[in-house]
Amino acid sequence: MEPKVSPDERITMNALDSFDPFARQGQVQRPQPQPEINKQQRDFSHLDEPMIKLDRKPKRRRKPVPKVLEKMELPTPEEIKQPIIEDVAEKVPFNDTLQSNIVESRTNEGLPSYRAEFAGRDIFVGFSANKATNPITTLALINIALDFGRDKIRFDVSSDENNFYKSRNDLAEKFLATDAKWLLLLDNNIIPSIGRPQWAKATIGAARNIHDSHLQKHIVHRLIGAGKSLVGAAYFANLDDASIDCSKTDLGKKARVCTDSVEAVDWVGSGCLLIHRRVFQDIKKKFPDIKHGPFYPDDISFCKKAMDAGHQPHIDLGVPVFNVGIKAY
Repeated sequence: MEPKVSPDERITMNALDSFDPFARQGQVQRPQPQPEINKQQRDFSHLDEPMIKLDRKPKRRRKPVPKVLEKMELPTPEEIKQPIIEDVAEKVPFNDTLQSNIVESRTNEGLPSYRAEFAGRDIFVGFSANKATNPITTLALINIALDFGRDKIRFDVSSDENNFYKSRNDLAEKFLATDAKWLLLLDNNIIPSIGRPQWAKATIGAARNIHDSHLQKHIVHRLIGAGKSLVGAAYFANLDDASIDCSKTDLGKKARVCTDSVEAVDWVGSGCLLIHRRVFQDIKKKFPDIKHGPFYPDDISFCKKAMDAGHQPHIDLGVPVFNVGIKAY
């Protein structure tokens, strides 16, 4: 027997079972009457605002391109032919001596004060950026610039990823186009000593095993103070147990302990190399028909040309220089 259900409960139960909860089951759904729409078209044009015609500016006509009446006289191949390295020593007054008038200032304790005073912009730093530059190298260059100032030292950069010697030749050309006396070549993975022991030990892991007295040496003061026309700093290849980058690999032991010595070698790497202007002048005189520049094809060939021109390559074992690979070496 079914329980009795009131009409209101029946409506609620039907609403819960229905897809449309507001419809009553069994009740016919009648459409609601809709009001009739007046289909007469009404004109509202009298309410529209009058259109305002804008005065457009006439288009500018391009001026006719003047025709070339006369042909330009092009220079002959002999006139545009330039030597690979242009020497402007005759154009610029130049004191051709190896002795530099740099005076290294000192503190009361006798340590370098990171300043150098000398007459003229004698030093040209040529930076070879053949790949991503190490940020510590960038900081070292900034400190060198701050030490000497824009009126004492100048910088330039060259990059050629495919031919490393072209970058060297390009820097040599830029150097010879100035009145500078010394060209200091620096690679983008070389960190030279700039006379700041605490900074070096805080930023370079390999410098923490070197005594402060060696890290107080400044690369510019040290190489120029050697009094050699061609001298490079001692550094090692960026590999574990690598040899020193020069012809005499047995000098590596002295370089590890920063022996205060400048040694003659057959060749030295140009990653941190100081070259006097006279070296390029004498190479040009010795090899007037040289092709591809003095640094072709590598550092060894350049040092051999310099030696044949009367300039013995040297290496300074006493100033710390770090070569960066996966770490500093």
